[in-house]
Amino acid sequence: MKTPWMLCIGLFWVLGAWAAEEGATYPLKPVAQVEANGAGVVHRVSLGKDGQGEMPFTTVSGKLRFKKTGDKILVSWDKDGKFAELSSKGEGALIATEVPVTLGGKPFGYPLSLHSVGAQSSGGQNDYICVHGRACLEAQVGQTAVRLYDTNVNGRFGDPGDMLQIGVEGSVRAATKYLEVDGKIQEFQVVNDGEAVKLLPYTGPTATLKVNAPKDGWSAVLQLVHAEGLFVASPKSTDAALVPGAYRLGQAEVQFGDKTDTRGRAEYPIHLYASGRKGGPIQIKEGPNTLAFGPPFRLEFTAGRSLTDPAEVAITDVVLIGAGGEKYRAYNYGTNTGSTLTCSVRSAGKEQEVAKLSYG
Repeated sequence: MKTPWMLCIGLFWVLGAWAAEEGATYPLKPVAQVEANGAGVVHRVSLGKDGQGEMPFTTVSGKLRFKKTGDKILVSWDKDGKFAELSSKGEGALIATEVPVTLGGKPFGYPLSLHSVGAQSSGGQNDYICVHGRACLEAQVGQTAVRLYDTNVNGRFGDPGDMLQIGVEGSVRAATKYLEVDGKIQEFQVVNDGEAVKLLPYTGPTATLKVNAPKDGWSAVLQLVHAEGLFVASPKSTDAALVPGAYRLGQAEVQFGDKTDTRGRAEYPIHLYASGRKGGPIQIKEGPNTLAFGPPFRLEFTAGRSLTDPAEVAITDVVLIGAGGEKYRAYNYGTNTGSTLTCSVRSAGKEQEVAKLSYG
């Protein structure tokens, strides 16, 4: 599944389209962005009874402090503790600010959007501020744009848990020690807190993975995540290079059919999304490996007789198991209704009996 193009504002630049070189350093440039594009760059700051709260950030004081008074939000980042006033247009309105930080040794106005929220709980009013990070860094690595997101919103890029996007159509996922760029595995480093990224030669053992192509009419999108967080692979049906080790299934989507309606939307395909796998991690050994995903499927569910109606059987925990042990939960694409699986018994080429299993 392709990631939609990110809407960006601010500074764009052009670097030479040279091939990505191992051991080379590529400068990072800030891009002020409108959407986070799946990076999850938001932090929630709870406010105390005095309407104040704080979060760590790479300012002079090492913190961002917030104070809410009526419909206004006050922000402080200096050591003197003085607040700057930001006006809000009402409860829930987004307001923008820039926080002065040092990025890659240079001054940078880090763009943030603040979202004031008031929530009622059993203990009374519980106000908090949602802090949205509105910046990412981008480097042009050979033919590929590499974007880095400050996912935990602390003003640093390249922390554990920060997110990475390789290519403008690549999915946003966790930054890892090793990357595949232009078909090669390379070690990835962030230089000087966001000044540049560096690619070093990878000299460790390698593995190749071939994903068995689904049956005719089926397509698949996979993501495998190294158990130690070293590598993320999105293998296709051709041989893909991986770092050997244990992997978990990050995601697996399989779909049958490509019929579209007049608006270009998929119409009545079978679309399944897997969020786990039976039998534990996927072991990728050094050298060639082969995996199968998608059909044929096996249906598993839990059935229990109703305590109030002996003739009624309750079906729960319905799951489809794919060829690779991946677990899919089916749904009716494009509808808001519960899912229905239809099974039929045929004899001599004729349908004799039909059973429908509904859930959701």
